Amino acid sequence: MTHTTSSDRTTAVSTTTHYLPMYSCPIAKKVILLGAGGVATVAQWDGKNKFWQGWHPLPRRAVDAAPPGGGLEQG
Repeated sequence: MTHTTSSDRTTAVSTTTHYLPMYSCPIAKKVILLGAGGVATVAQWDGKNKFWQGWHPLPRRAVDAAPPGGGLEQG
């Protein structure tokens, strides 16, 4: 398994990947940014804002991904 539930049981967290240091974050590219309060968001870093504590690249869609709509269509 590549994920588990957080200690407060509200979040699925990875057991195999971690946030990367901000000095390695690409500037003006869409990434997942971790804020000082512990909340992550998809955004672009300007290379200056000290609020962000870590970053991670966006995941890629698997080749065998679900059909359009995610397979959640109402029948």
